[in-house]
Amino acid sequence: MSLYEVGFRTPVIFSWPERIGPPRTNDALISTVDLFPTLLGIAGARVPSNRDGRDLRPILDGGADGTRVELIGTASALRNDRSDHPKGGSFLRNRRWHYLWYSDGRQALFDLESDPDERHDIASKHPERVLRFRGQIRTWTRDRSRTADRNAETAGAF
Repeated sequence: MSLYEVGFRTPVIFSWPERIGPPRTNDALISTVDLFPTLLGIAGARVPSNRDGRDLRPILDGGADGTRVELIGTASALRNDRSDHPKGGSFLRNRRWHYLWYSDGRQALFDLESDPDERHDIASKHPERVLRFRGQIRTWTRDRSRTADRNAETAGAF
């Protein structure tokens, strides 16, 4: 319910003594949408092609943290973290950068290495990065729209 780091840095705890090894931490970029394909994979079921998310079993098995280098998403029902910001928008989050593109057109960029509390918006100092991140969000949105259109077309075929 937040576009800010407080909504991203949320611990996730998995416990399954017969399956998951000893306690460990991992800084993988994961999302709640990853739970569905993970649970289906554990159950031996096929993940529908129209679903978002990644199977987290390689991480749970102690392997690498996957190949995800960024999270892109949108939210329209946010709690009001900061009174001067709208309650919706899009985001791009990678290991270092957190870009926010609010529903009213404003944007912000934070360098999480030097400013993990997101106190200093540096979007104006990195216009090329802002343009690239905004373009990535547009591409992601367009691709999701195309997938939704294809799914709507095939839904009537059953």
